[in-house]
Amino acid sequence: MKNIFVICVLLLLIAVLELPIVFYNILRVAITIGAFIGILFEIKKGVNLWGISFIYIMLLLNTILPIYLSKKNYWIPIDIAVALLFIIYGIKKNNQNLNS
Repeated sequence: MKNIFVICVLLLLIAVLELPIVFYNILRVAITIGAFIGILFEIKKGVNLWGISFIYIMLLLNTILPIYLSKKNYWIPIDIAVALLFIIYGIKKNNQNLNS
């Protein structure tokens, strides 16, 4: 599952560039899947900050009821912040796997 988080991070960092809308549609699908997987990992532990964060990410980047911000500049900090969350979560999961 670590690979899905790496893919999400790469896509989010690429998303700061000016790309065709098709890329951003694929990005929404990939991030929604990644966030859903994160939720599945965290739901076993009960309600926690990671689970809530992934729920917000899913709501923000879902494909069913997409949220559109008028300017690309608004999305750049969001993309970077979500990429950082996936990086931190991936490191956390990796450390837990090494300790178990």
